Amino acid sequence: MTIYRALGLDVGNTRLKVHRLPATAPSQPSLLDWVQSSSVCSFLKTNPQDIVTKLSSKGWLPTGACHIITVDGLFAEALEAALHVNGTKTTRWSTASVPMKHPYKHAKDLGTDRLLAAWAAHRLMPHEDLIVIDAGTAITVDVVSAQGEFLGGAIAPGLPLLSGSLHEGTAQLQRVMPTGEETFPATSTKDACSLGVLAAFNGAIKELTNDAQSRFPLARMVATGGDHELVSSCLPDATAVVNLLTVGFALLDHQE
Repeated sequence: MTIYRALGLDVGNTRLKVHRLPATAPSQPSLLDWVQSSSVCSFLKTNPQDIVTKLSSKGWLPTGACHIITVDGLFAEALEAALHVNGTKTTRWSTASVPMKHPYKHAKDLGTDRLLAAWAAHRLMPHEDLIVIDAGTAITVDVVSAQGEFLGGAIAPGLPLLSGSLHEGTAQLQRVMPTGEETFPATSTKDACSLGVLAAFNGAIKELTNDAQSRFPLARMVATGGDHELVSSCLPDATAVVNLLTVGFALLDHQE
């Protein structure tokens, strides 16, 4: 039976992802096995107190700390307040807190989730140049050197944004979420939209990873994020690490 001692809370644009962290410290060479023993779920960003109540009812509030990274400061503050009422300790992490060198002049301009995922990838696969593709609401394609430095990357709209913009910018086209099983030529408007959205998704990933590989030809590609399976279909040579941020949270937890 896995014993969980802490939570990692990733406050995104639309959802809160909850990473349950096993009590055992993550370490090489079994780090990938450790990831499999972790647990991740997500909630829509509703009332923070309701979310804390759900976590409590499931028995998920930890004996240790809740580690928080966020793109929504106001929601994170309300969530922390709700957790404190329940007696749960919280630590909010910023980009400056992640022990990884980067070229950004101002650390606050670099998303904590991007840097944490990059750091986790480097700890999983040290001594290799890495191209980390994280596909969620947005797609990030970032490069990490074998020496463990974040070198930068690119940000593009992910499937939810691509689909949403097509729907919101037209009068009759519906919001779609491609499955990867649609075939050309599509014989319905829904499938036609799905094919177009997926083509834009794949095109952005291929263009950006080709650019990265031209500069770092020996780099290993790492796919993560909610749409990692579609990334893996687009880039069969990529190594899939579903819960990359879980590793990052655990490393933060055990360095405190």
